[in-house]
Amino acid sequence: ASALLVVAFHYGAAFALGGSYNSKGWAEIATLPREWIPYSLFGWVGVEIFFVISGLVIAGSAEKVGAGTFLARRARRLVPAAWLCATITALVLIGMGNAPGHVLYQWAGSAAFLPVWPWRDASYWTLGIEISFYLLVALTIHVTGAARLEGLAWLLALLCLGYYSVVLAIGV
Repeated sequence: ASALLVVAFHYGAAFALGGSYNSKGWAEIATLPREWIPYSLFGWVGVEIFFVISGLVIAGSAEKVGAGTFLARRARRLVPAAWLCATITALVLIGMGNAPGHVLYQWAGSAAFLPVWPWRDASYWTLGIEISFYLLVALTIHVTGAARLEGLAWLLALLCLGYYSVVLAIGV
């Protein structure tokens, strides 16, 4: 359901409002009518829902394994599909007339799972955040053991609460 919310947001609102900032021609082939915007703007919340669900699943998969085993399992699940999708996206965009050098530069950022730009497509930002979370979980397992993952969850929740409190207070 959270994935469908994200799809609704991208195809019904984000692309209709201008598309991906770095993809020539992409929005023209992937956009639903502008009338869908009011019904799909809320879809961004699907990412937050997905991150919460993912955090619970990751914590469960981290129990009773070492940090190395945890990271190897996560890499086997994520890396091949992400590299394949980034490559297909890059090839399609080059075929659509985007500058190959620029596309390959952004492909490298996507393939390296950078938590900051350059990505081949804006949606790749989540993978960098996911990898950062995996590394934080692995570090917690390595240093304190899996029993401390609940403490890590509370720490992250409090940091997010603080961040959003500041955002609301200054009106960003």
